Amino acid sequence: RKQAQEAGIWLPHMPEEWGGMGLGHVELAMVQAEAAKSYYGPWVFNCQAPDEGNMHTLLHWATPEQAEKYLRPLCEGRVWSCFATVGDHLSESVRLKKTVGRMATYLQAYGDLMVATNEWDPNALERFRQDPFVAGFPGALDHSATVDELEHVATLIPDEWLAPAAVGTPHQCVEAIRGQFELGCDGVILHGASPLELEPIVAEYRRTRPAGVFEHLVANPGGRSERGTP
Repeated sequence: RKQAQEAGIWLPHMPEEWGGMGLGHVELAMVQAEAAKSYYGPWVFNCQAPDEGNMHTLLHWATPEQAEKYLRPLCEGRVWSCFATVGDHLSESVRLKKTVGRMATYLQAYGDLMVATNEWDPNALERFRQDPFVAGFPGALDHSATVDELEHVATLIPDEWLAPAAVGTPHQCVEAIRGQFELGCDGVILHGASPLELEPIVAEYRRTRPAGVFEHLVANPGGRSERGTP
């Protein structure tokens, strides 16, 4: 990522004033197609989902203060938008909705982008779409599908598509979260659960957090002041 920034091929989708390349739709499509040939391609250029769409949203509709607080750290690659975190202390039905249901809804909305970005099997996406239940379902699957229906949908989604999420015991979730820091980010926004549902995971992270690792960062990785340990 540092090399991409230094080479001037960072943020192809953002204006130059935000550190981007300022490409148009056609040029951006060409860059995305090339980036998607590598598993980490879009991430290297900081144009991966869901960050890309969130950056556009903040660029066009955030106030100047909001943009500086939330958009700037995304553009600089100091934080990432979200990381699905669903512990096994939650009920099976809730976990199913937050993992299989949410993935299915993403596939309904922008499955082609996800498959291209992650180099997944497009045939698996086509089987998902052609399934009679999925094809005829009115609305978002994570919002309205029953447990039995989601169990059926789970058979249509390859395991590796769900593998990157932080799931399992609080310790397993924390290990997955730490893996994101090892990839180079300064902050991870946990996604897919409420603060109460994340409580055991946050407690485990606090208990096992290595001392001194983040002393060079501000308390809020997205901020620029109040230096200290988060």
